[in-house]
Formats: sequence, C-alpha cells, structure tokens
Amino acid sequence: MYCSNCGEKNNNNKFCTNCGINLKPIKTKEDSGLKIASIILGGLGIFANLTIIFSFFGFVVSLIGLILGIITIKKEKNIIGIVLNSVSLFLSIIMISIFIIIFRSIFRTPEEFVEEFQHYEKFDNVLDTY
Repeated sequence: MYCSNCGEKNNNNKFCTNCGINLKPIKTKEDSGLKIASIILGGLGIFANLTIIFSFFGFVVSLIGLILGIITIKKEKNIIGIVLNSVSLFLSIIMISIFIIIFRSIFRTPEEFVEEFQHYEKFDNVLDTY
C-alpha cells in the first residue's frame, strides 16, 4: 500500500512510516435518501394525524415511511424513522377509529336508536331483579 500523501510504500500499516498520515481512509457517515425520506414521512404522518381530517393520508404516508425505515435498518441505524412512523401509524388507527365511531353515531337510523335503548332497558330490568 502506498501513502496518498507522500507516495511512500507501507506494508499494512495504519499510519505512513514517512509522513505519519492515516492510511486507512476515514469513512464519513452519509445518510441515505431513504433514511431521510422515512424520517420526513414519519413527521408528515404525525402532523396529518393531528389535523384529524387527514388521518387516512397520515396512515398511508406512515405506512410508506415505515417500509422505507425497515429497508434502511440493515444498512443504517434508522431508529428515528421507524419510531416516528410507528407512532404515526398508531395515531392514524386511533384517529380513524374515532372518526368511524363519530360518523356511525351521527348517521344512525331511528330504528337503531330504539333497538339500542330497548337493549339497555332489558339490561336494567335484569339488574332490578337482583
């Protein structure tokens, strides 16, 4: 191996015997685009879920971000992206569930209200006998 600074021949040394420069190149840590995209999608998903209206959009964005995070976890430690997207998916499921419950309660038919009331009335009668 030859020194890139002075051209001296070195045999598997860590430093050049002539000028003392480090012969092993220092690897700089560069974030890949997938890792950065995963983190951005996680943040975007959380923001979309907090607006409540865009919870379905937040779910899709978080799912894509989580997949990107899982792809990059082997090459790089992408814990931030995975955590952000997991939290965002959890928020999406909660928000969509709340939206479905509210939507379902708003658009009930009168017959459904009567059936539900009668169901609870029967339950109250059973409790009264004890």
